[in-house]
Amino acid sequence: MRFIIGLFLGVILSAGLGFITLKTKASDMMFLEHQSPYGYKDTVEKVKQSFLDNKWSVMSVKDSSASFVKKGKDPIGKLTNMKVCAGKYAYALLKDDVNKHIASMMPCGVAIYEKEGKVYVSTMNLLLMQNLFSGETQKIMKKVADDTSRIMEVLN
Repeated sequence: MRFIIGLFLGVILSAGLGFITLKTKASDMMFLEHQSPYGYKDTVEKVKQSFLDNKWSVMSVKDSSASFVKKGKDPIGKLTNMKVCAGKYAYALLKDDVNKHIASMMPCGVAIYEKEGKVYVSTMNLLLMQNLFSGETQKIMKKVADDTSRIMEVLN
């Protein structure tokens, strides 16, 4: 009987620790953070140009800190939000009604910011995201992930 109680408590404890670990690491897994070797303004321009060179549309480039200041908030430091889209992938996904909900993730967001004196670029971890899908949708998401990875090579 002690064995069964010990086994049961061990399973409960392991599951609890696993859940806590997953919860604290999940947000880290959802995003990729690339350190830039360039200054802030150069990073913004190089990333923007890399998207354009790879035939993506740059929908917007927004200085988020300035937006907060305009609304009476304190500056938050250097932070640019960029919205980008690859029309060929968007169309391939959205032409099927079953994928319309994916539009809530479009256009793709890219954040460029400075922290601790270094410049970073953050994107969603699309390789992880593609595993949430199957079939043709998964194949398209893999292409988006591969493109994004190639585009971020500008930071190497």
